[in-house]
Amino acid sequence: MSRRSTSPVSVCLILLVLTAAPPARLHAQDAKAVVAEAIRAMGMSSLSSISYQGTAAVGNFGQSRGITFGLASSAIRDYVRTIDFTKPAMHATGQQYPMVPRGAKASPNALPIPYDEAVSPATPTWASQLEIWTTPWGFLKGALAAADTKLTTQKLDGVPYRVISWSPMLKAPSGRPYRLNGFLNQQGVLDKVETWVDHPVFVDPHAVGHVHDAEQLVEHVRLVDQ
Repeated sequence: MSRRSTSPVSVCLILLVLTAAPPARLHAQDAKAVVAEAIRAMGMSSLSSISYQGTAAVGNFGQSRGITFGLASSAIRDYVRTIDFTKPAMHATGQQYPMVPRGAKASPNALPIPYDEAVSPATPTWASQLEIWTTPWGFLKGALAAADTKLTTQKLDGVPYRVISWSPMLKAPSGRPYRLNGFLNQQGVLDKVETWVDHPVFVDPHAVGHVHDAEQLVEHVRLVDQ
C-alpha cells in the first residue's frame, strides 16, 4: 500500500547518552514486541511505500553548525520524495535554486535546475542510505527485520522514552556497524531517530531526524489508510 504525507521531517544535531541494556535474548524479544506495537500505533502495518512533498534545502555541512545557523543553502521547490520499502529504494525530485550566501538575498531572476536524488541497495554510502532508514517508517521497518534490535529506556529533558536500537547491513569503512536509535514517546509513537555518519573533518557527527507533530502524522496516515 502506498501513502502520501505532507508532514515535515527536519534534520538537527544533538548529543544523546544511551543507557545499559538488559540480557540479550529477553531484550530482543521485548524490543520486537515494542516495535510491532509502534508500527500498529503509527498505522503502518500494511505500508509498502510512501510519498511526501513540500520544500527542502541543501547545504555544505561544515560551514556552520546546522542548516538554520547561517549555512549557505540552496532551496528546492516542488520537492517530492518517494520511498519503496520493499526494495528498499528512494527517489527525490524538485527544482533546485542557486545557493545563496549567508546574509544575501536570492536573485528574483534566478533560474532553477532539476534536482534528482536516487538511493538503492547498491548505493555504497551510509550518508545516502540513512535518507531511508531515519524516516519514522523506514526506522521501524528496519528494526522489525534486524537481527540485533535492542530496547533500552532514557530520559530527555525529564521525559521518559523507550529507545529502540539496531544496525543496518552496511558497515563503516572501519568495519564497525552503523547504529540507529529511535525514541518512542509515551503514546508509542516515534519522536526521533538518530545515527552517526562519516565526515572527513568531524568525527562521526550525529544526524538526527526529528518528527514534528507526530500525532498529526499518525492521524493523517490512518485517514489515508481508510
